[in-house]
Amino acid sequence: MEFLSETDRNRMLMYVILAVVAVVLIVVALVVTDRALKALETGRRRREASMRLYAAAQAAQSREQVKQAKKEACDQLTTVLPAIIKPREEPRKVA
Repeated sequence: MEFLSETDRNRMLMYVILAVVAVVLIVVALVVTDRALKALETGRRRREASMRLYAAAQAAQSREQVKQAKKEACDQLTTVLPAIIKPREEPRKVA
């Protein structure tokens, strides 16, 4: 006495294989989705870091421009009104 016929066994095997393939495809889809989300997050973090770096570079450049403008103003003032420089070689005179 046979519990399942040959065609029923083949059909059952087909359903088992189909279920295994479905599980594998679901796992692959989840892994791909996870990788895509991680890539998007990494891209977002890199864009934010790039924007912060750009802002810091702009601030440093503006500070450097202010510093350069002060130096040029000081140099121009020195050409009009030369600084009084005392020679340092002679000994100091104390009263």
